Amino acid sequence: MMYLIHKLFSLIDGTMKTPSNYGWFHILSLMLMVLTVIIVAKSVKDNPDRAVKKTLIGFTVVSLTLEIMKQGLFTHVNSAYQWYAFPFQFCSTPMYIALLSLIVNHRKVKEAFYSFLAFYGLFGGLVVMLYPNDVYIDLIMIDIQTMMHHGGMVVVGCTLIFADKVKFNFSSLLKASFVFLGLVAIAFVLNISAFNAGLTSFNMFYISPYIANHLPILSTIYQTQPYIVFFLCYILGFGLAAFIMQKMGSGLNNLFSLFNTKRSPEKTRLLSDSNA
Repeated sequence: MMYLIHKLFSLIDGTMKTPSNYGWFHILSLMLMVLTVIIVAKSVKDNPDRAVKKTLIGFTVVSLTLEIMKQGLFTHVNSAYQWYAFPFQFCSTPMYIALLSLIVNHRKVKEAFYSFLAFYGLFGGLVVMLYPNDVYIDLIMIDIQTMMHHGGMVVVGCTLIFADKVKFNFSSLLKASFVFLGLVAIAFVLNISAFNAGLTSFNMFYISPYIANHLPILSTIYQTQPYIVFFLCYILGFGLAAFIMQKMGSGLNNLFSLFNTKRSPEKTRLLSDSNA
């Protein structure tokens, strides 16, 4: 059985020159993401509820499937499980939250999940899609998985914003932040438990007290300030980013509504002329 699994992964372990920021692979990924957002925006205009459901289902299925592929491929290539790639980094969590949002029927909980995906998830997706930097490696399938996953995060966030599934007030941001804090708490407990179990490369959300943070700005704070200062800056930094995404989302929502408002009278006039 293991032999068959290794043979299967050997079919998709092809390599290429590591993509660069705004090289052909990156630009192609951005173009496909923008095209998908445009297609989804059109479907939102026609039927918002169906568009949201289909987008969430598509993102969940594709992301979880590609994540399983990624975990298996890393294990195959390195002949051992790579604990640093355990699927509970910040950008991994939207696929779990999207799945939960499809299952949970409680209105306020669903709203909190939607808000997390639209503000925090959108931020994570945009950052990687605009500045992938060290997420690229020389494994073709991993680079494809990375771009599809993070591009999907942007698509999901835009879909929820266009479909009016999130509100642009403080209460909505607070609900999203509660989801984020819950995920941070899980990551923190996992980091402590993994380190005590001898897993020295395990660093979910990059907030382990035992492993240096490599993220821009936060890495400097980690090295020069007490851990509690770093941790608070991490929480506040992500909160500020979500706030910015909320304001940007409000602008996108207004533009989308304005565009549809202008098109509706034109469509009505054309229908009237054709029936005359």
